[in-house]
Amino acid sequence: MSYLYLLGTILFESIGVALLNKSDGFSNGKYLFAGLLFFNIGMIAFAMALKGMDMTIANTTWAGASILIVAILGYFFFNERYQFTQYLYICFVIIGLVGLNASGLNK
Repeated sequence: MSYLYLLGTILFESIGVALLNKSDGFSNGKYLFAGLLFFNIGMIAFAMALKGMDMTIANTTWAGASILIVAILGYFFFNERYQFTQYLYICFVIIGLVGLNASGLNK
């Protein structure tokens, strides 16, 4: 169940980042409010995930997966383009996530 909460954290936080990007700082209040709301929901899910996971595993999984999702959102919805080396380093993050979670360091 902890991984389900962690998945919620990752999704809500990533959507929150995209919404904050659309808010253009404080220029667009509805996107700012929605982004902050998604972040708060993500934090609630993260607190629930921590009940059954080590903090280090949960936080690194959240951060790494969020990097991947935000990069994908940036590419498809915000016309962000990356250099080859940036794609390569994102792949390294994914490899690290898989290795970390496969090592069985959960509570």
